[in-house]
Amino acid sequence: MSINGELELGSLVAFLSAQEKLFDPWRELIDVYQSYQEASVSYRQTMQFFDHEPEFKLEPHGREPYHLEGRIDVQDLSFKTDSDVQLLNGINLSVKSGEQVALVGFSGSGKSTLAQCIGQLYKYTSGHIWMGDKEVAELTKKDIAHNIGLVAQSPFIFDGTIEDNLLYGCKARMNGDPSASGRMLPDLDEKLKLSSRPACSPIFCASVSTVSLTAPATHN
Repeated sequence: MSINGELELGSLVAFLSAQEKLFDPWRELIDVYQSYQEASVSYRQTMQFFDHEPEFKLEPHGREPYHLEGRIDVQDLSFKTDSDVQLLNGINLSVKSGEQVALVGFSGSGKSTLAQCIGQLYKYTSGHIWMGDKEVAELTKKDIAHNIGLVAQSPFIFDGTIEDNLLYGCKARMNGDPSASGRMLPDLDEKLKLSSRPACSPIFCASVSTVSLTAPATHN
């Protein structure tokens, strides 16, 4: 067209320059679209690992968290791992209100597993665990948080002060609890008093060779 005089030489140069500059944006746009498609596939595959119904409900619906009696009854309890390894078989145990029980045994004998079943960290295969008149498997996570404390053999320390870690359970229990409205965290004197009294909720202290179960006095 330029040879035939239908297009001026300046217009041809401008057209070729614009065509050259247009290529890079189109290539970047195609790369972005390809990255988007790859990310979408990866996201769907990742969410499939998390898109499962939890073993235990998180919060109660239409009621406040239970305040349970301090009696623990374990009846014919069994637990198998996903690889079909039997860790507990026909366990029977009763811990009365205010009573302390220590389980002593070799590493791997099932002490921590029993404590974690009672604390609803593991879902037991068969049998029953009763806390007061409630089956542990039917309680929500919020019910457990309001009634059970757990000291693991490998505790996790959160970022923050020692006080923040000590009061973590209190803050978690008060969070979202209408009955805790206006309630203050314990002051220093109250902390010292609490440290010298029996626990106000069941405590499971797990170590390599011993697991200690402490049932509280009955709630008033």
